[in-house]
Amino acid sequence: MNTQIKKSTQIFQGILTGIGLWIFGHLLSGRLAFVENMELYPTGPLVILFPFVFIAACILVAKYSVKTGNDVYYKASIISFVVPVLCWIIFLLLNIITEVKVPVLSSVAEIVLVVFIFPSVPVFSIFWQFLTVIGSNAVGIKMVLPGIVYFLPMLIGMLISIKIYKDN
Repeated sequence: MNTQIKKSTQIFQGILTGIGLWIFGHLLSGRLAFVENMELYPTGPLVILFPFVFIAACILVAKYSVKTGNDVYYKASIISFVVPVLCWIIFLLLNIITEVKVPVLSSVAEIVLVVFIFPSVPVFSIFWQFLTVIGSNAVGIKMVLPGIVYFLPMLIGMLISIKIYKDN
């Protein structure tokens, strides 16, 4: 069944799919980690489900795109799934640069850092709730291991999605 729609509509729907996924994860976290890390409502370990929801979303988007022939929708969705994580990683790297206090570099990093704050809020919220659930008060480099453990299934989901999409 080939029910292709206009490219602009596919892009819009792909972005909405990504926004919906990250809002769902944000709701699972019950937190707002923006300027301050605040618990909005108790969710407990529900946030542990998010990587599996992410995997399911990746697979569903790939299967739907293959079935309908909406390639642009697939690409827009996958990009909108990845952008918040990339913004989070860039934010963390820039934050390290600002803490080093190199005169010009730190000032530039602080200015550029502002661009990556908002798109990474859901990832920060989800990740801080995950750290709360596992009982970690890790900071800095100690966050790497929990980050890998949490985001590895999401990476696997992306790879499975790409394989499904490419094979069909």
